[in-house]
Amino acid sequence: MSGFEDFEALIGNANVGIHCVDKDGYVIYANQWELETLGYQRDEYVGHHVSEFEVEKGELAKLMKVLAERQEIENYPYRVQGKNCVRNIIFNSTVYKKNGSFQHTRCFGLNVEEEVFAVYKKMAGQV
Repeated sequence: MSGFEDFEALIGNANVGIHCVDKDGYVIYANQWELETLGYQRDEYVGHHVSEFEVEKGELAKLMKVLAERQEIENYPYRVQGKNCVRNIIFNSTVYKKNGSFQHTRCFGLNVEEEVFAVYKKMAGQV
């Protein structure tokens, strides 16, 4: 496609947080927006287990179960431990499979204010 930028540049510079987590729960990719939103340097986030960033214990297990069963999550409210503060993130995620085997997630997250987060928690029945 004429004039289309490099795909990595598109994803890497998107103004939405994007990350991938492998089947064992390790972050294998994060774009710059995600890193800046959470306040981490790449080596403080990529390669680490996602449970290190879990605020509400047990939520990660629920999230991964939903992904394993349905292979997608839509507008899921989740608190993430940033380097200097907790962030309210609304996640949309799908699973990438290769030859029928779970390879990694494809997560897109928006950092939202507490009031918006509360609305999504209510819609998800998490209140």
